[in-house]
Amino acid sequence: MSPRSPQDEPALLVLHDGGQERELPAFRYPIGAGVDVVGRDEKCAVQLVDPKVSRRHFDVRFELRAGGFVLRDLESVNGTFVDGAKVTEPVTLADGALIELGHSQLLFTTQHFDNAAAAISHFKRHGERYRGTMRLTE
Repeated sequence: MSPRSPQDEPALLVLHDGGQERELPAFRYPIGAGVDVVGRDEKCAVQLVDPKVSRRHFDVRFELRAGGFVLRDLESVNGTFVDGAKVTEPVTLADGALIELGHSQLLFTTQHFDNAAAAISHFKRHGERYRGTMRLTE
């Protein structure tokens, strides 16, 4: 079996609009082979418009040794939580992991969704609600 890579297992960070169940302009963000930083700063790959989010809050990268995508908190002021646990060291993300930072929630998934309705249906099965606070940078 050959090692897994981001091409073999594409991943997304996905937000929900808090119950409006409509397509969001910044509905999902693909994670690639590089390092993707999430934070409030406009230079981040994923910018969250949330005053409780640090400028550079956390990053996600594919690590071959870990066999998947790893989240690392970047010494954020209010912390990053994965499935309710505070991140104090790098965490390998499982499909469906709930990432909480500030007032925002993201779902990490390796599943493919064709549209918002399919993803929202998936989220409902997980019993979670997500807020639409993400803005992609160009």
